[in-house]
Amino acid sequence: MEKVNKNCNFCRVFELPQSYSSEYCFGGGIDTNFKMVDWFNPLSTSYEDLTWKENKKRIIDFIKEKNYIKNNRSYLIITNFGKAIIFKMDGGKHE
Repeated sequence: MEKVNKNCNFCRVFELPQSYSSEYCFGGGIDTNFKMVDWFNPLSTSYEDLTWKENKKRIIDFIKEKNYIKNNRSYLIITNFGKAIIFKMDGGKHE
């Protein structure tokens, strides 16, 4: 069972673009802008004994309550403990 280290739990939240370039990425790639909407240390010591699946749900539920979350938009959460989450708000429910 994989656990999260309480001393290494910083997260950044990005709102993903609604569309991406359809051009080829040859020759160095195409810049894509993500909008960083939040950063936080979401996991208290009480989360230390939870699995990643349990912590993932808690993080998503925590972010869903934020006022920057918009329906029909996708969000990327990047952690400094090697995990990432992508979810889409769709009528108040995450996917």
